[in-house]
Amino acid sequence: MSAKYSRIISTGSALPAARITNEDLARRLAADGIETSDEWIRTRTGIEARRFVNGTTETTTTLAAAAAQKALEGGGVDPKTIDLIIVATTTPDQVFPSTAAAVQRLIGAAGCAAFDVQAVCAGFIYALNAADAMLRAGPYQRALVIGAETMSRVIDMKDRATCVLFGDGAGAVVLEASAKPGILAARMYADGSYDENVLGLTARIDHGELCGRPYINMDGRQVFKLAVDGLTSSAQEVAVLAGVDPQDVDVYIPHQANLRIMTMVAKKLGIPDERMIKTVSEQGNTSAASVPLALDEAVRSGKISDGSLVLLQAVGAGMAWGSAIGGGGRGCSPCAGAANKAERLWKRIVSNTNYGTKGKNSCALHSYSPARAASLSACFRVLPTMLSLRTIWLAPMLLSEKILSNSSQKVRRKCSA
Repeated sequence: MSAKYSRIISTGSALPAARITNEDLARRLAADGIETSDEWIRTRTGIEARRFVNGTTETTTTLAAAAAQKALEGGGVDPKTIDLIIVATTTPDQVFPSTAAAVQRLIGAAGCAAFDVQAVCAGFIYALNAADAMLRAGPYQRALVIGAETMSRVIDMKDRATCVLFGDGAGAVVLEASAKPGILAARMYADGSYDENVLGLTARIDHGELCGRPYINMDGRQVFKLAVDGLTSSAQEVAVLAGVDPQDVDVYIPHQANLRIMTMVAKKLGIPDERMIKTVSEQGNTSAASVPLALDEAVRSGKISDGSLVLLQAVGAGMAWGSAIGGGGRGCSPCAGAANKAERLWKRIVSNTNYGTKGKNSCALHSYSPARAASLSACFRVLPTMLSLRTIWLAPMLLSEKILSNSSQKVRRKCSA
């Protein structure tokens, strides 16, 4: 029998021992004749330090396993009861076997399904969506979802624009099938027209030879705009699906890429700064590990409490991006006020949209259902140890970027009915 929901029961994280400050980087770059400073980095990114692996005992796999072990211990979960492991990573230690298979071996979860997801910085949101769907569909009952990266291995230390941004780390959650509410709504997106020239790493192995550039390439200005547009519109969409307003969010956990991006999106959504979790200053951009690391920090610091509505977001190369909103808990009931908000938002969206035709930048929309909104708005209220994230997969309900954001002319998604 399939479960109605999935929910996060525990979190965990792991960071390398070496803390690299902006001053440390400035000295390293100066040796190659490249100028930078703590002030230059902080004012542009909000980053003050990051963690780098030592390259021997600290790897993507060991960080992932350490974060997973902490999540298991935090939830009192026997690794033998794990049915599924999904690792989101762009920096695996090897081409294959998967990092997830290696983690399975290290934590003693033999026999369960295990695979990797590669959506760069959006990877954890993608992995969370996949795990949620598999738990609700059955027969899986318990999953480990991990974001793990060693970005220090793929940054060009002679490229000031990128080498100051990234760090290493891993975060993990234990996700369970449940009859209680969890993720209220989640969406994933991608637009392959923004290729490796915008953000990418083109290196590959070809007949034993390393081909392409083995370092990150990024058009910072383009990525900034795409990130702001995509994160803003995706948050608006999941809010509609959940029957809430973005301003209702109690705890906002965005991808920790750049403080300026995070602040701008929060402002556009009407989320007060004090509700935003910020780990970017001490960890930098840890790619797929960013969101679960920040989530674990929020849980451990007590910032997620009974009654919290939590929004998770991430954006990365592809371009790929996504959002998830949720909470849930005991005593949840449909909230008429939230349903009314959803109806108003829906009508406002549809009134500005030509949804009667299918074209390059449009897609068919299925009608709004107040009953559906009421069921979706079952309040995301939960005890800290029951932090829940529930994906409502409304396959027919496909909304284009053009519908949700007047400013998102460049971030478009092609979709079909």
